[in-house]
Amino acid sequence: MRGERLFRQEALDEHARPFDREGKVLRIAPAWTSTAYWLVTAVAGAGLAFIALASVPRYAEGPAIVRVEPLEEVASTRKGARLEVVAFLPGHHLPSLLPGMTLRLELDGWPQTWQEVTVETVGRSVLGPAEARRLLGPALGDSLTLSGPVVPLRAGLPAEGFRAERRTLDYHEGMVGRAEVRLESERLLFLLMPALRGALGN
Repeated sequence: MRGERLFRQEALDEHARPFDREGKVLRIAPAWTSTAYWLVTAVAGAGLAFIALASVPRYAEGPAIVRVEPLEEVASTRKGARLEVVAFLPGHHLPSLLPGMTLRLELDGWPQTWQEVTVETVGRSVLGPAEARRLLGPALGDSLTLSGPVVPLRAGLPAEGFRAERRTLDYHEGMVGRAEVRLESERLLFLLMPALRGALGN
């Protein structure tokens, strides 16, 4: 349309001013920036406090095998059998392992089917792989893959067998699986930064 300018006069005047002239400072201070700052600070502080104070459980894990030990019943001449599991956990866990702890057994071929039993005995010393296999005898020793020093644990198994997929199945000698024992809890901070454990005397 004729007679009307394309740009406002204020814009033309600003454009005509020298380029080296300092402009006005842009001030943006919305109300939410202060709130967001303190919110982020609070969340970060809570996260650091959680890492420093929270504890998580530690587990010792290793291979295990089922043994059947013949027993002579006192009241009769019939022969029975004692079922037990022998687990071999990493040797460095020996100071933390005690009778009475709960051992969880997962047999090969039956994933997610955990059996919980009570640890009855803990080996007094750490054994090498060859010595640990000799403990089981030649018939069972070759069934396990052992690497590094281990400590043996023994726990009795229920004579009625184990539950799996809504069925009750029998234990058989030589069945192998994985065993785990829950140890004492450890602070999350030391798991994320192990070097601090020695520095702080833990």
